[in-house]
Formats: sequence, structure tokens, C-alpha cells
Amino acid sequence: MIIGKNLVYLPSCQSTNTHLASLSQAKDLSEGTAVYTFEQTAGRGQRGNVWESEPKANLTFSYLLFPKYLPLTQLFALSMVTALGTHDFLSLHLPAQRIKVKYPNDVLVGSKKIGGVLIENVLKGECVDKAVIGIGLNINQLVFENLNATSLLVENESSNKVVYALETCLHTLLDCLDKRYQMLKEQKYFEIKADFLAQSFQFNELCTYFTQEGEIYGKIIDVDMQGRLYIETKMGIQMFNFKEIAFFPPKT
Repeated sequence: MIIGKNLVYLPSCQSTNTHLASLSQAKDLSEGTAVYTFEQTAGRGQRGNVWESEPKANLTFSYLLFPKYLPLTQLFALSMVTALGTHDFLSLHLPAQRIKVKYPNDVLVGSKKIGGVLIENVLKGECVDKAVIGIGLNINQLVFENLNATSLLVENESSNKVVYALETCLHTLLDCLDKRYQMLKEQKYFEIKADFLAQSFQFNELCTYFTQEGEIYGKIIDVDMQGRLYIETKMGIQMFNFKEIAFFPPKT
């Protein structure tokens, strides 16, 4: 196991990504070093969003990788394996068919968000020098300001809901992430992409999407290793970067 071999616990932290990035600049850290807290006060998400997490209810952590072998042309594979590792963990507790990864790297149960990933890469030449990968995963939280959010405890359909042990969940999730990372190290790009598409939210389904130019109607047919999404419409196949398209209408 690489990911989580060296664990750093913080009683409270503004952002585990920020803390780990600073820590990695100040000292030599081994690959797989993970920083975690159960009280993150200023978590960050994709598109500049804030990741809200109830204290002592969920998992918020970051880990450090050195995928120097990963060319920039295959960069999105790192997002894929991270989302898939999170999917694998949730599949141990919920029916796998209910869990989906939403482009670029959210994790859903049904259509509700249960987890998110923020990857910050440091590039060197044509490769990734290091990557700080942050994950927020809702475990025991019951009440959300965002009605489109959920947690493992909420989704557990048992009438006698048992609160999950966060430390146990963390170690199991790190193991799932590590197994997927090994696929990346072995350059199993075809298998990674096939798994990602098979678990992707709205893959090959006719749906409405939202762009800066307006709505489009079509179906996701592919995503490439540079993170571009391909949607087939009546006008042909259109390609989007993740900041150029949304699955849900913008908030007013």
C-alpha cells in the first residue's frame, strides 16, 4: 500500500489540500502521505466552490502522489482512478448500480452528491511532478443545506441506522484508492477509461446539458484522457472541457 502509509491527523484544519501542499514544500514527504481531519473549516471544491462538511461527521483528507511517469496527454486518468476508488468504497456499503461518478470527478448516489475530489497538480516539463488529491466524502451527516447532497448514513436503508466509524472508513477508502492507483502505475489506461465510462452519470443517456451558449440535448459518448467530454447531438459530436458544461441548470 502506498496511499495512506504515512498518516497525519489534524484536530482541525482550514483545508487539507492547502496544508499538505505547504507541508510538501517544507519537507521531503513519502509518496502516499495523507493528511486528514474531521473538522475542516474552509474546504475547497471544483470551480472555486466551497466544500461544506459537518464537524466530526464526514471524511475530509488529502494525499500526496508523485506520478512522474504520467504524461500530460493522460492526465485525466488520475481523476478517473480517484473517482473510481471512491466508487469502490461506497460499493462496499450500497448497491453499486446506485453509485455514479459525475464528470469530471464528483461521486453521486442517484442524483445526489455524496463526495467530491479536488486535484492540484505541479507540472514539470511534460509530466506531473506531484499531485495533491483532496477528497470530501459525506459519511454520517444527516442534514444538508444543499438539498442535492446526501451521505452514507442517509442512503443506508436500514431502519436501525448505525453511525459509521470514520477511522475505519478512512483506512478502507485509502485501500480502495491505492488499488486503483496501482492500475495507473501499470498504465492500464484502457481499463481505467472503460470502468470510468461504465460508472459515469448519464453515460449514453439522452439528457439536457447547460453551456455558456445555452442548452444542448444529447448523450455522453466518451471522455478522453485530457479530460474532454464528448456529447452526441443532432448537430453532431461536440467536445467540452469541464468548465464549459454543466449537468444541472445554473443557480439563479
